[in-house]
Amino acid sequence: MVEASIPVPGRVDVNAAVTGLRHLEASPEPALVFSHLAAIGVPAVCDDIVIDLVENGHGYRIRQPAAAPSTVPETVQPIPPSRPTGPVRGPHTVTVTVDSPERTAAGSGFSGMLTCSWRDGYEPTPADASLIGLMVDHTVALIHRERLTGTVVELQGRAQQLSGTLARSRRVASAIGVVMALHHVDQAQAMDLLVRISDRTQRDLQDVADTVSAHPLPAADPLRAGDLRWLRCSRE
Repeated sequence: MVEASIPVPGRVDVNAAVTGLRHLEASPEPALVFSHLAAIGVPAVCDDIVIDLVENGHGYRIRQPAAAPSTVPETVQPIPPSRPTGPVRGPHTVTVTVDSPERTAAGSGFSGMLTCSWRDGYEPTPADASLIGLMVDHTVALIHRERLTGTVVELQGRAQQLSGTLARSRRVASAIGVVMALHHVDQAQAMDLLVRISDRTQRDLQDVADTVSAHPLPAADPLRAGDLRWLRCSRE
């Protein structure tokens, strides 16, 4: 006759779990953050953690402690389409859904399941299940925060590039307007002059445009090579 398992009181170390969460490594990569979470959860919360994740159509499994080497590849079971929204307690286990299906500019969505289990006969309480659920939610939120931060930084960089491009375009447009007004040529002719001067003097078009805006071309035929002398003199 097998003796019934005696529940072990105080098995879950809440303080250790919370302290570990405070130092959870931040990353936009779910595999990295959930691996760190598993290392925190064992042994602070339970004896074993298995996390099945599916990201961008690819499944992988995280184990803590790590599984013994095997010659048989371990496959991740498909995540069922209908899953409970909260932690589920079973015999010596708690299972929590990982759900972040949306795809963002910073990365693809991911989903999966985390299962905590105890080997010593401990029966998790509702409070234990809630703690594990909060740990998973915190991990998902941390990944989202890092992805959002990366997206914001990227957008700021793009905005700065766009601002610089617009500023350069305005400088060239201003110089074109000056040439058109003083010499009664159309936009294409004015732009052609600026480009020709830039090529022949081996100066950047922006530099030529700034010089033209500060020192308008003399009121002569602007398409003559003689205007190059004016451009050189204007810089002295």
